[in-house]
Amino acid sequence: MNAALWFYLAVTVAAIIWLAWHYALAVESRRWPRTKAKVIRAWVERTDSEYAYYSPRVEYTFKVSGVPHRSTTIWLMGDKSMRKGRAELMASGYHPGDEVDVWYDPTKPERSTLMPGRARGVLAALIAVSVIGPLLAVAFTDRGRQFFEAIGIHIE
Repeated sequence: MNAALWFYLAVTVAAIIWLAWHYALAVESRRWPRTKAKVIRAWVERTDSEYAYYSPRVEYTFKVSGVPHRSTTIWLMGDKSMRKGRAELMASGYHPGDEVDVWYDPTKPERSTLMPGRARGVLAALIAVSVIGPLLAVAFTDRGRQFFEAIGIHIE
């Protein structure tokens, strides 16, 4: 097997493991304990320099077994990029001093989220990587090149 094949297989396996772990974490977060958090501040931040995408941010504090925690995690899967108006609308729902529900990982309470679950995008990425990764790997084999050339796709 050539180096490109091994590279694509290794990257695909690593991506599948990473995405599967995040998907499982997101699904599990729906069953995490819930407590109250106090909103410190909410704002909107630009997430790129090329396109006009923004992400809402919320800083909050909460306690688990008397231990204070501070977080800015809205979604476990990371920041969501969206148009400025949508980000502002989401951030406007959080005001300093407000009490909000927060879900926290009982084995690692500093891991928390304001919106548990929300794993559809991760599931879609997991499925895409599981299909596209092996296809790219096969594309770099002799038989793979022959197959793709037969359907009109030329691979250098």
